[in-house]
Formats: sequence, structure tokens, C-alpha cells
Amino acid sequence: MNYLDSYIHASGANPSVKARFGNLLASMPKPSSKGVPYAIEVLKKVQEFFREKNGDFYGPYNFTIQDVIENNLGNCLGLPLTAGTILNERGMNPEFSLMVNPKDEVHKMERKFVEEYSQNMSYDKPELSTEQENLILRCAPLEHLVLRFGNRLMEATSREDFFVGAESRRDITFDEALSCVYKDRAVGELSMGNVEKARELLNQGLRSWKDNREIYKVLSAISADQFDDVGYNEAAKNYLRLKSDDSLSLHNEYLIAGDRSSLERALKEYPSYASAIANKARAMINSDPREARFFYGLASKLVANSHTLDVLDFYIENFRELAELFGKGRILKTLSDHGSEGVGNFDYNMAMHELTSNADYLAEARESIVTPFQKLRWAYTSRGTALENPNEISVMHKEYENSKLYHVATNQLESKKEAVK
Repeated sequence: MNYLDSYIHASGANPSVKARFGNLLASMPKPSSKGVPYAIEVLKKVQEFFREKNGDFYGPYNFTIQDVIENNLGNCLGLPLTAGTILNERGMNPEFSLMVNPKDEVHKMERKFVEEYSQNMSYDKPELSTEQENLILRCAPLEHLVLRFGNRLMEATSREDFFVGAESRRDITFDEALSCVYKDRAVGELSMGNVEKARELLNQGLRSWKDNREIYKVLSAISADQFDDVGYNEAAKNYLRLKSDDSLSLHNEYLIAGDRSSLERALKEYPSYASAIANKARAMINSDPREARFFYGLASKLVANSHTLDVLDFYIENFRELAELFGKGRILKTLSDHGSEGVGNFDYNMAMHELTSNADYLAEARESIVTPFQKLRWAYTSRGTALENPNEISVMHKEYENSKLYHVATNQLESKKEAVK
């Protein structure tokens, strides 16, 4: 297939999108020459075309061809793929580079943010952010796709076409780049609870590029929630096979293998990595709670100022630790203030139940169960309540008796069985 047909297929789009793509293609200048000069001309023209339609060309959630063409917006995946597809229609075959964490102006702003926080925030009484604030930072090492002709890299999400550099770089083909479309579609399906559809998309992505590292990370998470030891071990092995020295890889290596040195190396590489900072804080709660409070305060500030992270997610993921360090009432109020966002969210309702012992939240969580891990967590948490099913845990014990992942999960749940004080 040519680039256009391949992009349509990877996007799960109706072939009728070709007609709308044709309108964009018709607005492109005819090539006076091939290679870098024309590629830059096309990038500029795509940005201009989208700006004329709606005043901007960047849209953080637009990466499939149908979303890019319909909304006249694209993100760091959709814009270079669209420009590459146009160039292919003009007889060229551009390739791509997949970067981790571009060292652009935002990256510099993040470093300054951390420095100022460390200088100005009270070490003994750090503040927690409770709402999204200025959404100008990233605070997460995102993968970023750029066009490539030979060694010339071309940035698609900025009016400056020159790419400034990143923590790591992998040179890939168009088909390999499309594996990122499958991966991002899979993440979207997971957010809606469609686990099997997500797995199907991830496997399609691996057929496009068997060395897409982050697909293996998502597969390992799915397998862990399914108590699928074989799938988890295979995905984790492949992720570690492809590991590198960028902060995204190092942090995931810490999550998979538990190597604290990998976490420290990730933060040395990327000091404003919010999730890694939160994990560092969690690891030192018992040994140095004062330091843990400081780092959780920093992590909350970074999340609040990130356009890619979410304050509610931060509180849900860390509610136990935050309640221990900052007080249960404070964390409960923040979660309650975001109640409308938590409707239908399993983890939100479980957190609220553990903080309040209100069985209504437990009943709401039951309606949102998707994975075996969620089912097990709910069963353990419901013990001693009117909703308890005495046979549920014993049935699961029998079903997953040969799973090491299952036994690790039960041990963790046993250690957390006391309500949050």
C-alpha cells in the first residue's frame, strides 16, 4: 500500500476520507524540486492551511488521519504523518525519527520551574496543587515524531522547521511510524475499558514495527491486570531488550524490574518528570517522610502546570500516600471537589470508599469493573461490608492459583486492607 492507504488503514478510517484528504493535497504547491526544500514547503503549507481553517494547526489529540483532516489540527504524530503522506503522493518517500522528550523551549521552562520551586517552596510545609493551573509544561517524556530526509530532521509542530534535539532518537520508516498510531488508538480503547480491542490494535502495531518499545510497555500492563504471566513476561522481556538511557525507558525499567538506580537515572536525565518524582516520594515515605512531602508537593505542582497530565489522576494514583503525609481530610476534599470527573471511574470510587468507608462508592466501583485485577481489588475491599460475596475470592484463588502475578497482587492487597486513617 502507498502511504495514504496505509495511514487510512492504521487509523481505522473510512476510505471516504480520501476525498477530504484530496482537498488538502490540492492546496499544496507543485514540487519545483524534491527533498528537503520541498518537504519544508509542504510542512509550512499544511500549517497555513489549518490555521486558515480554525486559527491554529496543533491539536494534542489529533493523530488519526480522519481526525487531522476533519478538525484541521494535528499533534506531533498526526502532523508529520500527514505531511509525509502528502510528500508520498508527490512521489517522495520520506522517513521519520522517533524522539523521546524534545529539548525545546518547554523543556527549558520545566527545568527553570523545578529550580524555582526548590528555592522558593517551604521544605517543611510544601503545598499541594489541587487544580489545573497554567497548562504550558509537559512534565512527561513524550515520544515525538519528526520527518527525516537523510540526517535532516524537520519539526512539524512548530513554525520553526529545525528540530532542536531530544534525549534519544530512533530512525524509522513510515510503516514503523504507523505502529504509534495503533498504540495510541489502543490507549484510547483502554481508557474506555475495551481491553481486547486494545490488545488487537497493539498486535497490529507490532506487525508494523516489532521493536516499538512502548507497545510492549502497554502490553505488560494489560497482562498484569489480566494475571497473564506468560504475556507479561514476554512483554517485559521485549521492553528490557529495547531499553535505552532516556528517562522514559529508565523509569519504565524501574516499574518493571524495581531497580531504584534506574529511577534516579531517569530523574537525573529529566528532573521535571512528574511521575518519576511521585514514585521517588513513595519510595521514601517510611525512611524520610519530610523529603517525601517535599517531592509530592513538587510533583503536584508539575502535574497542575502540565498540558499532558491530570490533577485528578495524580490524586487517585497517590491518595493513600498523600493522606498519610498531608492528612486524610485534605485529600478527601480535593477528590470530592473533582467528583463530577470521577463518575464511572473505578479507581476514583475505590479511593473514595477507602477514604470514607461509604459503601455507595464501593457499589459504584463494582459497576465499572473491567479487569480481573479490578475484580480482585474490589473483592478484597468489600470484605466485611454488606456487599461482600464470600465465595468471590475463593473462586479467583482457584482460577489463578498458578499465576505469580495473582499472588503478588493478593499479597499487596492484604497489606493494604486497613482503611485509610
